[in-house]
Amino acid sequence: MLRVANGKWDAHLKDFLAARAIVERPARNPHAKMPLVWTWTRCRASSRRCGPRTPRARAVEIDPVDESTVREQHGRMLQVAVAAAAFLAAGPLVAQMLPQGPPAQRLVLRGFTAARYNAQGLTAEGKLDFRLRLFRSEHLALRENYAALGVVAGLSPAFARGGLFVEVQPLSVLQLGAQLEAVRWFGTFDLVQSFSSARAAHWEADLQRLGDLPAGDPARNYGASGTNLTLWGRLQVRFGPLAVRDTLSLFRPDLGLRAGDPVYYDGTHDFLLPNRGWLMTNDADVLWLRAGGVAGLVLGLRHTLVSAAYRSADFAAGESPVDINGPMHRLGPLAAYTLHERGGGWFNAPTIAVLTQWYLKHRYRAGQERSAIIPSVALAFGFFGDLLPVTDPP
Repeated sequence: MLRVANGKWDAHLKDFLAARAIVERPARNPHAKMPLVWTWTRCRASSRRCGPRTPRARAVEIDPVDESTVREQHGRMLQVAVAAAAFLAAGPLVAQMLPQGPPAQRLVLRGFTAARYNAQGLTAEGKLDFRLRLFRSEHLALRENYAALGVVAGLSPAFARGGLFVEVQPLSVLQLGAQLEAVRWFGTFDLVQSFSSARAAHWEADLQRLGDLPAGDPARNYGASGTNLTLWGRLQVRFGPLAVRDTLSLFRPDLGLRAGDPVYYDGTHDFLLPNRGWLMTNDADVLWLRAGGVAGLVLGLRHTLVSAAYRSADFAAGESPVDINGPMHRLGPLAAYTLHERGGGWFNAPTIAVLTQWYLKHRYRAGQERSAIIPSVALAFGFFGDLLPVTDPP
C-alpha cells in the first residue's frame, strides 16, 4: 500500500543537498579577491641555491547551507515525501555559493523533488528568492552573508501549498529563516485525518480503515485548508574533510479541522500534530566532503528527532496527558552526488541524494507494528540556479 505525503516531507533530504555547500574548491576567477592558503615551493636540485620562495595560492571556500527546512504529510497511494533537511546535507545538497563570492544582488531558483518509503510520501517544491548581500568581507566565516525574501510553492497528490519566506544569513555558518504558507488538502489518500486525542491510534491500518468508511461518515478523512508556519535555524562547521551540521525547525499548523478534534496525522513527520500548536524537529549531520569541488560525492550520518508540544486540551477528558507518540528518533547513513557545478546559469549543481534511517524509537515502526529492521528510505533530486548575471562582487 502506498501513501502520499505532504510537500515538506523531506527537509531531511533537502538539507543534505544543501550541506553539499560546505566544500573546498579552487576559485575559478583568477581576479577574485579571496582568502588564500600559502604553500611554498621546494628547490628542484639540492646542488642549486634556492631562489626566492614563490607562493602558490589555493583558495578555500565554505559553501553555506542554503536550503530551508521542508515538511510534508502522508496520503495513501504513492509512497512519497521529501526527505532530508540536514543529514544528507542535501537540501539542496547543492552548493549555492559562487566561486568568486556573492554579488551585491542575486536572484536564486531552487528545485527539489523527493520520494520516501516507511513512512511513504512524494512531493515537489520550488523556491525563488531575491538576495541582498549584507556586507562585503573576505573572511571565510563572514563572506557568505545575505538577507533574502522569496516565494515557495509545493505540490503532491494529496495537497497544494504556497507562500512567502525570509532567510537571513549573517555568517557563513549560520542561517535563520521563517516561512508562512497557505495549504489545501484535497481529501484524498486517507488525508486529512483528525482525532479527538493525542493518544489516538494512527497506524497505517487505522488510517486506511477510516479512509474506507462511506462518504458522509463523520469519522472519515476529509479535505481541509489552513496555514503552515515554519521557523528554522541552521549551524554548520567544517574541520578539514569533515563537517558537522545541525538544523532545528519549529512547525505550527493551523488547519480547519473537524469540530472537537485538536490533533491530526501529519505524514511529513509521521506524527500526530497539535493543531495551532508546535512540533519540533532536529536533524544532526556528520559529513565527509570530497575536496576539490562541489561536484562529487558526500557521505554522512544523520540523526533525526521529532517531538510535539501537546497541551492538556489535546487529550480527551479523563485521559493521562502523557505523550505516548514521542520523541521519535531515527538514525542512518546518507549519500549525495552532484553531477556538475558551473558557477552560474539557471540550472546548476544537479544533485541526487539517498537517506536511509532506522527507527530507534517510534510508536509503531520500531518493532511494534512493523519490524525495526525495515528502514525509512528517501530518494531526492535537487538543483539551484541564478537568474541574474553572475559578476564579481563590487
